[in-house]
Amino acid sequence: MHMSTRSAARSLLVVILTAFAALLVGITQTLTTAITASLGLTAVQAIIVPGTGTQHPADVANYLPNAVNHYLVPGGDCTGGCVLNPTSGIEYDAQFWPIPLPGWGGLQGAKWNDSVQSGVLALTGAYTTAQGTGQPIVIFGYSQGATVAGQFKALHAADPQSVKDTTNYFFIGNPQRPNGGVFERLAMLGTVPILDATFGNPTPTDTCLHSDGSPCATDVALQYDGVVDSPQWILNPLAVGNALAGFQYVHGTYLAPDGTDAPTAHPYGYTVQEVQDDIAKASAPGGCTPENYCQQHGDTIYITLPARTLPLYQPLLDLGAATGTSFLIIPVVDLLQPATQTLIETGYNRTDYGNPQPFTLLPPATFNPIQTAGQLIQDIPIGINNALTPGLQPLPGSDPNSNVVQTDAVQTPVVQTTVVQTNQTVTTASTTDSTPLLRLSMIAKPNEGITTAGSGGSDANHPLQNALKDVHPVKDVVKAVSGAVDKALGKDDGSSG
Repeated sequence: MHMSTRSAARSLLVVILTAFAALLVGITQTLTTAITASLGLTAVQAIIVPGTGTQHPADVANYLPNAVNHYLVPGGDCTGGCVLNPTSGIEYDAQFWPIPLPGWGGLQGAKWNDSVQSGVLALTGAYTTAQGTGQPIVIFGYSQGATVAGQFKALHAADPQSVKDTTNYFFIGNPQRPNGGVFERLAMLGTVPILDATFGNPTPTDTCLHSDGSPCATDVALQYDGVVDSPQWILNPLAVGNALAGFQYVHGTYLAPDGTDAPTAHPYGYTVQEVQDDIAKASAPGGCTPENYCQQHGDTIYITLPARTLPLYQPLLDLGAATGTSFLIIPVVDLLQPATQTLIETGYNRTDYGNPQPFTLLPPATFNPIQTAGQLIQDIPIGINNALTPGLQPLPGSDPNSNVVQTDAVQTPVVQTTVVQTNQTVTTASTTDSTPLLRLSMIAKPNEGITTAGSGGSDANHPLQNALKDVHPVKDVVKAVSGAVDKALGKDDGSSG
């Protein structure tokens, strides 16, 4: 076919521009490698395994970058910068027959075990490719992707120590979290016929500890996400209902804003910066402490970010926003949330997230009815004060500025310092606050003697709570009854008992 001079010139221009672009990319990669080497750092190959319904993560806006920036960078897994390339986002079935949610496949979708195995196969291929670079590797799994990554982790328990030292894992919304993951809660079901889903198989915690004793895996949960933070006591209807609401309102927000999210979307109750700061503090050397919402079990650290709002009440809040009645609904939610959370927490045993715990018909061993009753009494003035304060109030102790954790009635002040991570510096003020953090289990004593400091250290914005802080309802009732009996018997006020 005859080619015109103009067409030939256009083709030549395309070839020149393509060659120039390739040269520019090569120069950029060379400079990046040189700078990284000069700093003594090694780039890290990031492999992202997406959750159910996300078969092509690279096509979802900000999905891969948010996984890196929200979690891997502050978690210390990207010491020399995380490398994202065309094989970084694992593509697999990512379906769950027969659930008819968008992307889940419905009746035409893959069954759970088949979908997970397709993910393990794809992850194995990507891992082999990443090993060829000679760089460290971090495997990130979200939801079903965490199940895939967890099974891969179990399969590589016999790897040489040199390989384990250069491989890390990061899970978010993990259905196989040993204590809280919904698949472990349902472990008694085993493999369900027809559904072809195997319950149990908690993510192992003894497969890849580094030679220096440091953990190789991080498991992050947003509290009350029903996939990763299901209650142990299945007969607690508030806890079960709240976890189901958490699946709807919390589980899909870890990587927000991504995909079709609004630019202002965020992980449920948190700004992105708050998530990054909390992950950085808990992941820093020596930082896995209760003050930083962190536990370690074997080769894994568990970070559970406390809820700011109960998912159970989110439909009411949405209704208020949609109908213009928030001014009526928010005070009601503020009034009810503290006591509701206390009752919900009776369904949880949070002493060890790495200890597999299936559902039980009886309350957890940590349940103490006397402490629960005492906490409910304290929740009354807290709820009333919250209702009288404009705007939706965070759950008791979940204020992001809180720096005190109460465990067994011991007040532990936390003096914040500057935490420096490669590629990131997190700077916080060196201050001490008396606000208690979230009650992480019912084995913690009620918040006796704690007041929430307002501006300038005063507690004037909690007048009712202050007025009632010395009120002891049970003792006062006994005293009143005793007085009535004394009068009926004709005793003087000064008479001895």
